[in-house]
Amino acid sequence: MNNDYFDFLEELFHDWRYDHPKIMYGIVRAMKPDVVVEVGTYRGYTACFLAKALQENKKGHLYCIDNFSLHEHVSRYGDPKQHLIDNFTKAGVLDVVTLLEGNSDEVRWPDKVDFAYVDGWHSYKICKRDFMMAWDRGAKVIGFDDVRNCVGTKLFLKELRENPLPNCDIMEFSADNGLALVSRRPENFPLNFSQELPDNPGTDITEMTEAEQKEYLSGVSKVTGVDYKKLFE
Repeated sequence: MNNDYFDFLEELFHDWRYDHPKIMYGIVRAMKPDVVVEVGTYRGYTACFLAKALQENKKGHLYCIDNFSLHEHVSRYGDPKQHLIDNFTKAGVLDVVTLLEGNSDEVRWPDKVDFAYVDGWHSYKICKRDFMMAWDRGAKVIGFDDVRNCVGTKLFLKELRENPLPNCDIMEFSADNGLALVSRRPENFPLNFSQELPDNPGTDITEMTEAEQKEYLSGVSKVTGVDYKKLFE
Protein backbone atom coordinates (compact mmCIF):
# COMPACT_ATOMS: atom_id res chain seq x y z
CA MET A 1 0.00 0.00 0.00
CA ASN A 2 1.57 3.29 -1.02
CA ASN A 3 1.42 6.35 1.20
CA ASP A 4 -1.08 8.15 -1.04
CA TYR A 5 -3.64 5.36 -0.66
CA PHE A 6 -3.00 5.13 3.07
CA ASP A 7 -3.57 8.87 3.41
CA PHE A 8 -6.74 8.52 1.32
CA LEU A 9 -8.19 5.92 3.70
CA GLU A 10 -7.26 8.05 6.69
CA GLU A 11 -9.13 10.96 5.14
CA LEU A 12 -12.13 8.83 4.08
CA PHE A 13 -12.49 7.62 7.67
CA HIS A 14 -11.18 10.81 9.27
CA ASP A 15 -13.64 10.56 12.17
CA TRP A 16 -13.10 6.84 12.72
CA ARG A 17 -9.42 5.98 13.05
CA TYR A 18 -7.67 3.24 14.98
CA ASP A 19 -4.52 1.20 14.54
CA HIS A 20 -5.41 -2.47 14.22
CA PRO A 21 -6.61 -2.35 10.56
CA LYS A 22 -2.98 -1.78 9.62
CA ILE A 23 -1.99 -4.93 11.50
CA MET A 24 -4.74 -6.86 9.68
CA TYR A 25 -3.45 -5.53 6.37
CA GLY A 26 0.05 -6.80 7.07
CA ILE A 27 -1.19 -10.25 8.10
CA VAL A 28 -3.28 -10.68 4.96
CA ARG A 29 -0.38 -9.56 2.77
CA ALA A 30 1.86 -12.13 4.43
CA MET A 31 -0.67 -15.01 4.57
CA LYS A 32 -2.04 -14.56 1.05
CA PRO A 33 -5.37 -16.16 2.01
CA ASP A 34 -8.01 -17.21 -0.49
CA VAL A 35 -10.99 -16.54 1.79
CA VAL A 36 -11.25 -13.79 4.41
CA VAL A 37 -14.36 -13.25 6.56
CA GLU A 38 -15.07 -10.16 8.63
CA VAL A 39 -17.89 -10.26 11.18
CA GLY A 40 -19.10 -6.75 11.97
CA THR A 41 -18.06 -4.46 9.13
CA TYR A 42 -19.84 -1.26 10.17
CA ARG A 43 -18.42 1.54 7.99
CA GLY A 44 -15.77 -0.62 6.35
CA TYR A 45 -12.58 0.87 7.79
CA THR A 46 -10.90 -2.44 8.61
CA ALA A 47 -12.53 -4.09 5.59
CA CYS A 48 -10.90 -1.59 3.22
CA PHE A 49 -7.47 -2.52 4.57
CA LEU A 50 -8.28 -6.24 4.28
CA ALA A 51 -9.63 -5.85 0.75
CA LYS A 52 -6.68 -3.72 -0.39
CA ALA A 53 -4.29 -6.39 0.86
CA LEU A 54 -6.17 -9.01 -1.18
CA GLN A 55 -6.00 -6.82 -4.27
CA GLU A 56 -2.27 -6.36 -3.86
CA ASN A 57 -1.90 -10.13 -3.35
CA LYS A 58 -3.74 -10.57 -6.66
CA LYS A 59 -5.81 -13.34 -5.06
CA GLY A 60 -8.47 -13.87 -2.44
CA HIS A 61 -11.95 -12.58 -1.59
CA LEU A 62 -13.44 -10.81 1.43
CA TYR A 63 -16.86 -11.71 2.83
CA CYS A 64 -18.32 -9.04 5.13
CA ILE A 65 -21.06 -10.08 7.56
CA ASP A 66 -23.23 -7.35 9.06
CA ASN A 67 -26.91 -6.92 9.92
CA PHE A 68 -26.68 -3.10 9.66
CA SER A 69 -28.64 -2.69 12.87
CA LEU A 70 -26.71 0.09 14.63
CA HIS A 71 -29.24 2.93 14.86
CA GLU A 72 -26.73 5.72 15.47
CA HIS A 73 -25.15 4.76 12.15
CA VAL A 74 -28.35 5.67 10.29
CA SER A 75 -28.53 9.12 11.82
CA ARG A 76 -24.87 9.93 11.27
CA TYR A 77 -24.19 8.51 7.81
CA GLY A 78 -27.54 7.76 6.19
CA ASP A 79 -28.50 4.26 5.09
CA PRO A 80 -25.79 2.04 6.65
CA LYS A 81 -25.58 -0.52 3.86
CA GLN A 82 -25.37 2.10 1.12
CA HIS A 83 -22.82 4.06 3.13
CA LEU A 84 -20.65 0.94 3.35
CA ILE A 85 -20.96 0.24 -0.38
CA ASP A 86 -20.10 3.88 -1.12
CA ASN A 87 -16.95 3.60 1.02
CA PHE A 88 -15.89 0.41 -0.77
CA THR A 89 -16.50 2.11 -4.11
CA LYS A 90 -14.48 5.18 -3.15
CA ALA A 91 -11.68 2.93 -1.89
CA GLY A 92 -11.73 0.96 -5.15
CA VAL A 93 -12.10 -2.43 -3.47
CA LEU A 94 -15.70 -3.41 -4.22
CA ASP A 95 -14.56 -6.03 -6.76
CA VAL A 96 -13.06 -8.25 -4.03
CA VAL A 97 -15.87 -7.86 -1.49
CA THR A 98 -19.16 -9.72 -0.99
CA LEU A 99 -21.67 -8.45 1.58
CA LEU A 100 -23.52 -11.08 3.60
CA GLU A 101 -26.42 -9.22 5.19
CA GLY A 102 -27.84 -10.64 8.40
CA ASN A 103 -26.76 -12.08 11.72
CA SER A 104 -23.61 -14.18 11.68
CA ASP A 105 -25.53 -17.37 12.50
CA GLU A 106 -28.11 -16.75 9.76
CA VAL A 107 -26.01 -15.97 6.68
CA ARG A 108 -24.26 -18.63 4.63
CA TRP A 109 -20.57 -18.61 5.44
CA PRO A 110 -18.02 -19.76 2.89
CA ASP A 111 -17.31 -23.48 3.30
CA LYS A 112 -13.63 -22.71 3.84
CA VAL A 113 -12.09 -19.79 5.74
CA ASP A 114 -8.39 -18.91 5.84
CA PHE A 115 -8.46 -15.71 7.90
CA ALA A 116 -11.27 -14.16 9.95
CA TYR A 117 -11.66 -10.90 11.80
CA VAL A 118 -14.34 -10.91 14.51
CA ASP A 119 -15.73 -7.52 15.49
CA GLY A 120 -19.47 -8.18 15.68
CA TRP A 121 -21.74 -8.25 18.71
CA HIS A 122 -19.45 -8.49 21.74
CA SER A 123 -21.45 -10.74 24.06
CA TYR A 124 -19.66 -13.85 25.28
CA LYS A 125 -22.01 -16.28 23.51
CA ILE A 126 -21.95 -14.52 20.15
CA CYS A 127 -18.21 -13.89 20.28
CA LYS A 128 -17.59 -17.58 20.97
CA ARG A 129 -20.04 -18.61 18.25
CA ASP A 130 -18.39 -16.39 15.63
CA PHE A 131 -14.98 -17.72 16.58
CA MET A 132 -16.09 -21.33 16.24
CA MET A 133 -17.79 -20.62 12.90
CA ALA A 134 -14.40 -19.54 11.55
CA TRP A 135 -12.30 -22.12 13.42
CA ASP A 136 -14.45 -25.05 12.29
CA ARG A 137 -13.99 -23.89 8.69
CA GLY A 138 -10.24 -24.18 8.98
CA ALA A 139 -9.23 -20.58 9.72
CA LYS A 140 -5.48 -20.36 10.24
CA VAL A 141 -5.68 -16.99 12.00
CA ILE A 142 -8.62 -15.26 13.70
CA GLY A 143 -8.40 -11.66 14.86
CA PHE A 144 -10.49 -10.31 17.76
CA ASP A 145 -11.18 -6.67 18.53
CA ASP A 146 -11.96 -5.09 21.92
CA VAL A 147 -10.48 -7.90 24.01
CA ARG A 148 -9.53 -5.66 26.93
CA ASN A 149 -12.59 -3.51 27.48
CA CYS A 150 -15.63 -5.66 26.57
CA VAL A 151 -16.97 -8.26 28.99
CA GLY A 152 -17.82 -10.93 26.39
CA THR A 153 -14.64 -10.82 24.32
CA LYS A 154 -12.41 -10.59 27.38
CA LEU A 155 -14.13 -13.56 29.04
CA PHE A 156 -13.96 -15.69 25.91
CA LEU A 157 -10.26 -14.98 25.41
CA LYS A 158 -9.57 -15.81 29.07
CA GLU A 159 -11.45 -19.09 28.63
CA LEU A 160 -9.51 -19.88 25.47
CA ARG A 161 -6.22 -19.33 27.29
CA GLU A 162 -7.24 -21.57 30.18
CA ASN A 163 -8.70 -24.29 27.95
CA PRO A 164 -6.88 -23.94 24.63
CA LEU A 165 -7.95 -25.76 21.52
CA PRO A 166 -5.41 -28.21 20.03
CA ASN A 167 -2.56 -26.45 18.22
CA CYS A 168 -3.90 -23.03 19.21
CA ASP A 169 -1.65 -20.04 19.94
CA ILE A 170 -2.80 -16.63 21.21
CA MET A 171 -1.10 -13.26 20.84
CA GLU A 172 -2.45 -10.00 22.23
CA PHE A 173 -1.65 -6.41 21.21
CA SER A 174 -2.32 -3.25 23.18
CA ALA A 175 -3.59 -1.36 20.12
CA ASP A 176 -6.80 0.60 20.77
CA ASN A 177 -9.08 -1.44 23.08
CA GLY A 178 -7.02 -4.58 22.64
CA LEU A 179 -6.47 -6.86 19.68
CA ALA A 180 -5.95 -10.62 19.91
CA LEU A 181 -4.77 -13.01 17.22
CA VAL A 182 -5.61 -16.68 17.59
CA SER A 183 -3.59 -18.86 15.24
CA ARG A 184 -3.70 -22.51 14.31
CA ARG A 185 -0.22 -23.95 14.82
CA PRO A 186 0.94 -26.25 12.00
CA GLU A 187 1.14 -29.88 13.05
CA ASN A 188 4.40 -31.81 12.70
CA PHE A 189 6.32 -28.95 11.11
CA PRO A 190 9.70 -30.52 10.37
CA LEU A 191 12.94 -29.47 12.02
CA ASN A 192 15.58 -28.47 9.48
CA PHE A 193 18.25 -26.34 11.16
CA SER A 194 20.17 -26.12 14.44
CA GLN A 195 22.45 -23.44 15.87
CA GLU A 196 22.76 -24.98 19.31
CA LEU A 197 26.47 -25.72 19.33
CA PRO A 198 28.69 -22.79 20.32
CA ASP A 199 31.04 -21.40 17.68
CA ASN A 200 29.10 -23.28 14.99
CA PRO A 201 27.39 -21.30 12.19
CA GLY A 202 24.66 -23.91 12.04
CA THR A 203 23.88 -27.48 11.05
CA ASP A 204 21.42 -28.49 8.33
CA ILE A 205 19.35 -31.39 9.71
CA THR A 206 16.79 -31.45 6.89
CA GLU A 207 17.78 -34.84 5.51
CA MET A 208 17.97 -36.54 8.90
CA THR A 209 15.22 -38.91 9.95
CA GLU A 210 13.52 -38.19 13.26
CA ALA A 211 15.61 -40.91 14.88
CA GLU A 212 18.79 -39.36 13.50
CA GLN A 213 17.73 -35.91 14.72
CA LYS A 214 17.14 -37.32 18.21
CA GLU A 215 20.58 -38.95 18.19
CA TYR A 216 22.24 -35.77 16.92
CA LEU A 217 20.54 -33.57 19.54
CA SER A 218 21.35 -36.08 22.26
CA GLY A 219 25.00 -35.48 21.46
CA VAL A 220 24.46 -31.72 21.36
CA SER A 221 22.79 -31.93 24.76
CA LYS A 222 26.01 -33.23 26.30
CA VAL A 223 27.68 -29.97 25.25
CA THR A 224 24.89 -27.47 25.96
CA GLY A 225 23.16 -29.12 28.92
CA VAL A 226 19.79 -28.52 27.24
CA ASP A 227 17.16 -31.28 27.12
CA TYR A 228 15.78 -31.44 23.56
CA LYS A 229 13.43 -34.39 24.10
CA LYS A 230 10.36 -32.16 24.33
CA LEU A 231 10.76 -31.34 20.64
CA PHE A 232 9.66 -34.86 19.82
CA GLU A 233 6.79 -35.26 22.30
